[in-house]
Formats: sequence, C-alpha cells, structure tokens
Amino acid sequence: MMKSDFLILYIVSFVTTIVGAYFKIRHVSIAETFLILGILASITYIYVALNEIWKSNIPRHEKIQWTFGFLFINSIAGLVYLISGRKKVMNSLKNEDEFKF
Repeated sequence: MMKSDFLILYIVSFVTTIVGAYFKIRHVSIAETFLILGILASITYIYVALNEIWKSNIPRHEKIQWTFGFLFINSIAGLVYLISGRKKVMNSLKNEDEFKF
C-alpha cells in the first residue's frame, strides 16, 4: 500500500470520528453512522499498519511496541507511524511482493 493510501485511511478515520462525536454532542440523527464509519476506517488502517509491521525485518520488540500503540492509542500511534515509523518499516520489508494489492 502506498503512503498516500495509508494517509487517506488515517485522515478519513480521524475526520469521521471527530464529525461523529460532534454530531453526537449536537444530537444529530446521523451521528452513529459517522462514528461507525470512523471505527471501520480505524480498524482498516490499523490492520494495514500491523500487517506491514509484522512482515518487516524490524526487531520483535519494536513490532510489539507498535502493536500495543495501535491497539491502545491508535490515533497517536497512527500519526507517529505515518510521520516516522512507516519509512523504516517499508525499508525493511522481508518480501516486497507481499504488499502489492
């Protein structure tokens, strides 16, 4: 997956979650739809990131740290991964052919 695709997934997740929360506060009827879309987008980018991380050659302890980060503080971990961690992971892939969709 290209960096721009991951960025789009992250932004869609973040924006739809924020909009859903705002709509929920304002008691707008479609708030739940936005929240569900935000959660689905979050699950998608977390899956993509963890798939890349666990198939890379980075040390096992870093893989575990990324996993805990994505599971417990996914918004922050996603941003950090996008800004700095993804380049390292993508450079250490075991087999580039596995990530072509």
